[in-house]
Amino acid sequence: MTTEPSGGDRAGQMAREGDSIEKIRRAVGADWFEVWQYVKEAQGTQWSTWQGAKSVITRRINKMVTTSDRETREDIKREIAECVDYLYYEGKRLRGKIDRARKSLEY
Repeated sequence: MTTEPSGGDRAGQMAREGDSIEKIRRAVGADWFEVWQYVKEAQGTQWSTWQGAKSVITRRINKMVTTSDRETREDIKREIAECVDYLYYEGKRLRGKIDRARKSLEY
């Protein structure tokens, strides 16, 4: 288990908002790898940010094009589905926050 970097709560919040690991690292003043590992573990995923999930999807699709082994293609398909689900549910969560913020501004 990794230790929480200084500014760990802020690092997690920034990751959920879609900021890159480098931007988070600069904001909290911690080591890149330490921030990456913390955010990844805090979110319980194999990637750390939205950009990380997008990168995994891109790499897996490119690999799928060149792979002819059926079992490998099924593994790649599963990994892509996990990333897409992550992006969908994070987007849905963020949409709810935006809607609540808009409603609070109406009053």
